[in-house]
Amino acid sequence: LKHQLDWFKRQLFGQKSERFAPLPDPTQLHLGEMMPLPATPAAEPQRAVPAHTRRIAQRDLAADSEAVPFFDEARVPVET
Repeated sequence: LKHQLDWFKRQLFGQKSERFAPLPDPTQLHLGEMMPLPATPAAEPQRAVPAHTRRIAQRDLAADSEAVPFFDEARVPVET
């Protein structure tokens, strides 16, 4: 009996234990066996959307440094 126990330990926990695939337990339930299957979802209603045109992109005001000052000394007091 001890010899058999040692053999089983070597099979399960030995160096080549990854080769040994034990048979699945027939009494163990598989994932989802207890849960009922969900009903098929109803098709979502679809709505037609009218086509549209894109607006023309405006020019970049930040690129024009003279039009928009980054720092206005007249509005913010500067201590020197």
